[in-house]
Amino acid sequence: MFGKSSKHFFKLIITVIFIIFGSMLLGHIIVNEMIKDAYTKLHVNIAAISMFLVSFLVGMIAWQGLGVLRILMWVIVQILTLGNSKMDAPTQIQMPPDRWRLITYAALTCGVYGLLIGLFNPELKFWITILDFSIVGGCWGVFLSILGRFGFLPFVDTGL
Repeated sequence: MFGKSSKHFFKLIITVIFIIFGSMLLGHIIVNEMIKDAYTKLHVNIAAISMFLVSFLVGMIAWQGLGVLRILMWVIVQILTLGNSKMDAPTQIQMPPDRWRLITYAALTCGVYGLLIGLFNPELKFWITILDFSIVGGCWGVFLSILGRFGFLPFVDTGL
């Protein structure tokens, strides 16, 4: 019933939805466990919701370059046209090299979030907050790297 392109489309959509909502929920849970009364601080709640999602986008761009924007535009077009677009998915069969960049940039991005939260909350230990957020970001990066290894993340076709 569904062709190869349709299966790829559904896999891509499910992965993106999982990363968007899963990252927001996971970030909220982890930050509320790490910081006492985090739910009362607006900037901490914003950081909790966006931390993993931003680190995912930064990691994907660092891993595959600006071609990731082509993937995002393809997904938006597919959603707006309900999958009836004739535009082919800008993906390739072979996995791009240097998947480790997802780990590095996710850890750095979450570390920056830890730095900002540590600056705005004097009751927190500044360096411990940065270290905690960097470790959690590194774990998120490992998870993303595993998803990339098994083909669940979109790969940008760099050839024109």
